[in-house]
Amino acid sequence: MLPDTLDNVISTLGITQVSEIKVDVEGAEVTVIRGAAQTIAKFGPRLVIEAHGHGNLISLRLLLKSMQMRIVSEIQASTRHDETRWFMLAVGSSPLVTQ
Repeated sequence: MLPDTLDNVISTLGITQVSEIKVDVEGAEVTVIRGAAQTIAKFGPRLVIEAHGHGNLISLRLLLKSMQMRIVSEIQASTRHDETRWFMLAVGSSPLVTQ
């Protein structure tokens, strides 16, 4: 049996609002974001992601851009030379409307 996606869980449970998604999955970030594509498109939540590995970081940047998400913060999680982790915050790329 394949693991469930966030899109399937949200749909099955009938959740009507998602404002933020936190992803800390030790290298499977791209897979998780792909499995949440419909949820992200529908609700436009903030994404808080811990990205593991430089290649994964590059893939995440490209995937988020293709999903019309804008990375507003990206910092290295550690100064250790043996760790390659980044914290990312992404939001929908449409400008905020103020009144």
